[in-house]
Amino acid sequence: MDDLSGACVLILDGRDDRLVGNSMILAEALRARGAKVDDRRLSVGHALSDTDVSEAAGWLLQAYPDAGANGQ
Repeated sequence: MDDLSGACVLILDGRDDRLVGNSMILAEALRARGAKVDDRRLSVGHALSDTDVSEAAGWLLQAYPDAGANGQ
């Protein structure tokens, strides 16, 4: 079992997604390996949406605040 301590993971799960199963199983498996998981259910389907992009952008800024320093 790989150690994922220190890894930050965002899972965006569409409530209306009929193609992908329950993301909670993946989230719990990652947590069991030490990852810090933020698992969010959104009112969207399977396709990438503006909500996904907005949530991911906000999460990235919060999880890695120094990554965007100086506009990079």
